[in-house]
Amino acid sequence: MLDVISEVAAAARPAGMIAKTSRRVAVALTMSIGVGRLRKASAPKAPFVHADPRFVAKRLSEHDCAVTMATGMKRNVSLTIISLLTILLSSFHLADDVVHGFEPGGPSNYSGVLIVAIYLFATLMLAERRWAHVIVLIGSIGGAAVPYLHMTGSGLVGPRVASSSNVFFWVWTLLALGVTASVTAVLSARGLWSLRRG
Repeated sequence: MLDVISEVAAAARPAGMIAKTSRRVAVALTMSIGVGRLRKASAPKAPFVHADPRFVAKRLSEHDCAVTMATGMKRNVSLTIISLLTILLSSFHLADDVVHGFEPGGPSNYSGVLIVAIYLFATLMLAERRWAHVIVLIGSIGGAAVPYLHMTGSGLVGPRVASSSNVFFWVWTLLALGVTASVTAVLSARGLWSLRRG
């Protein structure tokens, strides 16, 4: 086939635009055929495929298992990230409570530190552990309740907060904590449900 195209290109010697174009087309065809033959020669051979239905079913179940594991890992990564963000906002809020005088700065405040530490430990141990999902769920429900509890008293900006210089940070931390804790609660409940089914 290459010889025929080369002869066509050699025979197309008349002067003018048609001759130049036909030679270019012949060279391009020759090159594309050569590249195609090289690709075909270097293509990997297809592996032997079993037609046994049990083999096919086994491969499909392995694939489904891998897809399920990958989806679960993505969910766990999302839950871990949003949970860590909730922990960060909780620590900001705890510090703000001490600064504004809502919480004493003494040893009695150490219970908040322990709660955040347990929540952090459960977040880091999330991979396929029911107890970790339960702790994160309980902690996130508590975190989602914090803005509501502050809103029920004298409002988000009560007399103690209104006189301070960082009112915006106080309100933003509470609202962001409510959002991230709510999302964390939903994701941890989904994680618990998928662990229960699996």
